[in-house]
Amino acid sequence: MKRVTNSLAGLLLAVLVLVLGQAMGVHGIGAWVAFLTVAAVPAILGTVTVTYQWPVVGTTPPTVLQMKPLSLVTAAVNFGSDSDVLALITHNMQLGTVVLPTNPGSLVNEAASLFPLVGWYYQTGGSINTILNGSIASSSVFQISKASAASSAGTVNVFVLRPWTGIR
Repeated sequence: MKRVTNSLAGLLLAVLVLVLGQAMGVHGIGAWVAFLTVAAVPAILGTVTVTYQWPVVGTTPPTVLQMKPLSLVTAAVNFGSDSDVLALITHNMQLGTVVLPTNPGSLVNEAASLFPLVGWYYQTGGSINTILNGSIASSSVFQISKASAASSAGTVNVFVLRPWTGIR
């Protein structure tokens, strides 16, 4: 009976996550990965909180439409404990991955070759020896990972800039 109860609880949790994702307009594999990592899994297991400060305020990231005319997203990422190791910042700038032309003389699709310029620093907490790494998770998401070390919990201020381009 206990196994059935646990299975039903897991099924209900999975359905709840799917319904919540649909209600928030999550579409596509990258968006689901970001949603599960940023919203669903931390709510259940972890204590990483991303609080956006510009152009929106709160834990909901800016939409693609909001970011179309803008070039900056700022957020405060709180690693609530030393064991928290991953945070995803959704910038929704819809930047591509580098695509080089396959034929000599072909034009490079500039929009598909852009990547965000990102910086961060500890606002509070974190020891001087804490290692932070950043990488591009998708065309709309940047991730920061940190070492799980003593005194590494704290708040990291992050800013994501759209690179300048003449085609936008």
